[in-house]
Amino acid sequence: MVFASHIFIFYFLPTALLLYYLVPRKSKHLILTIVSYIFYGWANPWYILLILASTAVDYLCGLMIAGRITLFPSSSHTQRRLAVFISVVTNLSL
Repeated sequence: MVFASHIFIFYFLPTALLLYYLVPRKSKHLILTIVSYIFYGWANPWYILLILASTAVDYLCGLMIAGRITLFPSSSHTQRRLAVFISVVTNLSL
């Protein structure tokens, strides 16, 4: 699906915006994530696996940066730098 296609402009975008504005504030991020998966999956369903992997890695790296997952109990600075490095390398490799 292309941004300038009539399917995107007249069907996908209005549906996505309607869902976004109808759901409670807590669920807006989830709706945007699901809509993004559908958009990328429309081109090729295998892309969904790539985005799921990227989401999982970034979520875990975010937990490491926040200090909720500890790999190195003595140095939180090293852990944060490692998490940022892993996230950047993973996303650039996709």
